Amino acid sequence: MAAEPEQLLAGVAPAIRGEVVGEGPPIVLCHGITATRRYVVHGSRVLERAGHRVLSYDARGHGESDPAPPGQGYGYPELVGDLEQVVAGALGEARFVLAGHSMGAHTAVAYALAHPERVAGLVVIGPVYRGEISDGSLRYWDGLADALAAGPDAFVAYIDREQTIHAAWRDSVLRFTRERILLHRHPEAVVAALREVPRSRPFGTLAELGGLEMPAL
Repeated sequence: MAAEPEQLLAGVAPAIRGEVVGEGPPIVLCHGITATRRYVVHGSRVLERAGHRVLSYDARGHGESDPAPPGQGYGYPELVGDLEQVVAGALGEARFVLAGHSMGAHTAVAYALAHPERVAGLVVIGPVYRGEISDGSLRYWDGLADALAAGPDAFVAYIDREQTIHAAWRDSVLRFTRERILLHRHPEAVVAALREVPRSRPFGTLAELGGLEMPAL
């Protein structure tokens, strides 16, 4: 029988919530924008069964975590600061593998650039930032924010309209898109994140990544 996850709580304002499961060398998972901690390995138990301690958490404003307090926002400096809180509380000074998807990938890279001595390995899944932010990309994210502000139905309809989804997968994609968005306690915070995260730069140029010497995937 699989062990029940331990609850993780880091920081105060905002409080970042997550879970820890398994024993062994630690792996920290960072999810993408509009997702939650469930949507990095999507329920897979492979990592813990392979002998790893797996830490996953909801980014600020997402899932069960608190929204940004007054005077703060959802840029990568804040996201990296939250990751620092999670790591300090759960791992102390131990080195760990860091894996992230999309927004989480950029958070992971920014953390690795700031703290290369802490990261034993880096897994970057689905990165979309290459050192530039196009006007077309910002229009897409702003449209997604407007849709979510109008409610889950409008959000799902926007995804259906704007993304090219193969007919064989359309119903499944739209179903789990709806399920994902309903997990957020503070949807208004996710709306704010959709406007702010794409305008934040996790690093300057791709050339900076050449200085990272840890194993990467």
